[in-house]
Amino acid sequence: MSRSKPIKRLTAKQLQEDVDFYHALAAMPPDQRARLAPDFDAITEAHEAVLAAEVAERAALEALTAAREAVHAAHLAVCEARIADLCGEPPVTAADDTADDDGSPPVH
Repeated sequence: MSRSKPIKRLTAKQLQEDVDFYHALAAMPPDQRARLAPDFDAITEAHEAVLAAEVAERAALEALTAAREAVHAAHLAVCEARIADLCGEPPVTAADDTADDDGSPPVH
């Protein structure tokens, strides 16, 4: 059984060249572009799909970053609660960190 060749991924430079070529085609006068109409329409659809995928990727990366930050905050809360339990003190919360009504620092 022969192995199939792996698909070679395009480099960032090649992708940018393709995008630049698309923009050059889009800038052509309509009468010249009319000769490419079916091909240009397919290229336009593909370009729009790429742009939509990039937007989706950005949103997914932002969601991933937010999820990682939430996991990190949860881990910190668990560690702080465990340390407080070992020390016999209640965990410190953001509300506890504020000064008392008379302006003195909080006493734990």
